[in-house]
Amino acid sequence: MDRTLVINDDELALMDELLHAELDSAYSELRRTRNPSYRGQVEKRRDLIKHLLEAVNRSRQTQAVTSLA
Repeated sequence: MDRTLVINDDELALMDELLHAELDSAYSELRRTRNPSYRGQVEKRRDLIKHLLEAVNRSRQTQAVTSLA
């Protein structure tokens, strides 16, 4: 189920920054982790973070197009 979240530009920038930091953390955790079940959890978390970053980037692109119009 898709959800809509309304945030301002400052909140969007902060979300982008926090998600990038979490993505870096997830990659570091993957390099350290050998346990297959925990590794699967970290991979799922990493994929969710990447998906959220894609949504943030789409939002920024939509905003840029709207600003040009």
